[in-house]
Amino acid sequence: MNKEKKLKIDEAHIVQKIKAGDKNVLDAFYLDERHNFIRWANKKYNIEHEILIDVYQNAFIAMYEKIIDGQLDNLSCRLSTFLFGIGKNMLYKKWKKEEVKYRHEATVKEQQLFLKEDTQDEDERSEAIRQVLQDFKEPCRSILIRFYYEGQDIAQIAEEMRYKNKNVVKSQKVRCLKKLSEMLKLKLAQNDL
Repeated sequence: MNKEKKLKIDEAHIVQKIKAGDKNVLDAFYLDERHNFIRWANKKYNIEHEILIDVYQNAFIAMYEKIIDGQLDNLSCRLSTFLFGIGKNMLYKKWKKEEVKYRHEATVKEQQLFLKEDTQDEDERSEAIRQVLQDFKEPCRSILIRFYYEGQDIAQIAEEMRYKNKNVVKSQKVRCLKKLSEMLKLKLAQNDL
């Protein structure tokens, strides 16, 4: 019997045993693949161990439910590959949620930097920002002025400044804001604002 055919029989055997309620096969598969998944995911995504354990458990439950429902009776890949695929999708969704949360927090911080309405030194701060921006080199100067003062969106800036796509502009804007923040802190410290 060739190796590929034996592998398919073994995989089908595991699926059938789990479907039939064999706790020993279920537990053994769970423990064997948990270590492999966590090692793989940690290397690939560098995420906290506890999060990886949660994702693995959720992925395993999803796979188990598909086995019980009969959706994996004719599985064309290894069961562990299928499990890792579910886990990978869950990690990706989690990462996207975190990215959206981070972007929202960054946007709030950006707005606070430019729209500090609760200070009595607003005019002096605005003037300091304008002075720092005048000293900025391109493309930072144009990107920040277009986005914050002219109200252009990232896609519009990317098109007008002939960037490859809006993600490049977003990355550049973040770097520019970091530099602006550092220069502004120095300027405000010098003026004691």
